[in-house]
Amino acid sequence: NNDPAARQQALASLVKLEPRNARFWQSYAETAMARHDYTAAVDGYRHALQLDPNNVSMLNQLGYAAAYAGQFDEGVAALQKYHSLRPKDANAIDSLGDLNLIVNRYHQAEDYYHKALQTDPNFQGNSELFKAAVARLMTVDVSGAEDLYKQYIAAVAGDDDAAAPLLYPSWLWLTGRRK
Repeated sequence: NNDPAARQQALASLVKLEPRNARFWQSYAETAMARHDYTAAVDGYRHALQLDPNNVSMLNQLGYAAAYAGQFDEGVAALQKYHSLRPKDANAIDSLGDLNLIVNRYHQAEDYYHKALQTDPNFQGNSELFKAAVARLMTVDVSGAEDLYKQYIAAVAGDDDAAAPLLYPSWLWLTGRRK
């Protein structure tokens, strides 16, 4: 009946019946994550990764679930393992930036976003520059954030992104210039 709580409960019963099925554990974790039940999500991803330890998608999701559950170090460890398995994948580095942003470590977040951009200059359409600008903005360095934002706009404008001009009003709003 599209009831997320009932789905999570059913999956909890299913993983008890088939505890060696990584896909069931992953489904349980994904459902818990969607319900913001981060402790259950962490538990589900841990079990799934015991069965499928090199699944980078689950390592990535464990990173976020752990951070939201207040287990920052475990989240970082999961993402570091992901990065060790795929050192040329910018997503693991980007996710480390996101985890640092979640726990208000803005300078570290910005550094990771720059590292992700260095790893793959085309990663997610230069969104790393925007994320770095937001992280810098959170440190209350508005002029530094503005410089990063201008780099971002120059990069996406160079990609012939038709939406680029529409981003400026959002940036003005974020930086407190609401009029």
